Amino acid sequence: MLNRLVHCKRFIKTLGTGIAFVCLVIGVPAVADEFRKEPLWEVILFTGAVSLPQYPASDENQFYAVPLPYLIYRGEVFKSTREGVRGVLFESDISEWTISLSGNPPVDNGNDAREDMAELDALAGVGPSVKLFLSDRNDPDRLYLQAAFRMMTSIDLKTIDISHEGYSGELALKYRNRSWLAGFGTRFGFGVDISFSDDRLNGYYYDVREKDVHEGRPAYNSSGGYSGIHFSANGSAEISKRISIGAYFRWSNYDQTVFEESPLVRDKNNLTIGCAVTMSLFRSNEIVVTYDDD
Repeated sequence: MLNRLVHCKRFIKTLGTGIAFVCLVIGVPAVADEFRKEPLWEVILFTGAVSLPQYPASDENQFYAVPLPYLIYRGEVFKSTREGVRGVLFESDISEWTISLSGNPPVDNGNDAREDMAELDALAGVGPSVKLFLSDRNDPDRLYLQAAFRMMTSIDLKTIDISHEGYSGELALKYRNRSWLAGFGTRFGFGVDISFSDDRLNGYYYDVREKDVHEGRPAYNSSGGYSGIHFSANGSAEISKRISIGAYFRWSNYDQTVFEESPLVRDKNNLTIGCAVTMSLFRSNEIVVTYDDD
C-alpha cells in the first residue's frame, strides 16, 4: 500500500511538472497572424524538450522532455492558444485586455545552493495583462507593448496544498513576423521585457532563514523591486497542415536586481533553450475567424 502511495505521488509530481512545463513553453507568445479561418477547437499533441535554470539566477539547469496533449480553443471570451490560457476582457484595433495564466516547474532539494533547504513547489500566476499595438493589429507583422501583473501561488504537487507567494509584474516590447517566409509557414518573434516582484515572491526564491544558515550561506531577507531583464527569440515552421516544429531561446540578466546579494544568486546570466513538435490530433468542424497569436 505504501509503495502505491509513493508511486501515486511521483506520478502526480511528474504530471504537474509536465503541465507547468507546457505552460512555460506555450505561454511564450507565438508570432502574430492576419485574419484567418481556423477550427474553433483542436486537440494538440505537444512533445517538447527544454533546458532551464532551476530557479531565476541559479547556476544549475534542469532538463525536461514532456509529451502531453493540450487544448486550443478560439472562443470570443475564453482562449487557450499557443499564447497561453487567457480570458478576454476587452479588445479593439489598438489594445487587448485579458486575464492570463503563467507557470513554473518545481525545484527539488537536489540543488547545491539550496542544500538542506525546503523544496520549491511549482508556481502558478494569474492576473490582468494588456497589449498596446504599435502597428496594425491586422498586419501579419506586429509590434506591441505588453504589461502584465500576476498574483503568484505555490502548489505542493504531493499534497495539492496551495499558498500565496506574492506578486510579479512585467513590461515588454515584442515583435512578431509571419510574412517574410510565409510560403513555408514560418513564424518568428523577438522580445525584451523587464520584470518586477514584491518582497514575498523574492523571499520565496532568495531568503535564507536562520535555520538554513551554514558556512557560505549567510542569512538573507529579500526586498521588492526590479528583478531582471530578459531577451527572447522564438520561431516555428509548418511541416504540414497538422504538424509544426518550433524552438525558443531566452537570456535573462540579474545584475542590479534587488536580490543580487542573496547567497542563493549563483549566476546572474541564465539561458533557457527549448524545442517542440506539435501535432493536431482532432479538430472541430466549426470554423471561426481569428487574428490571435495562436
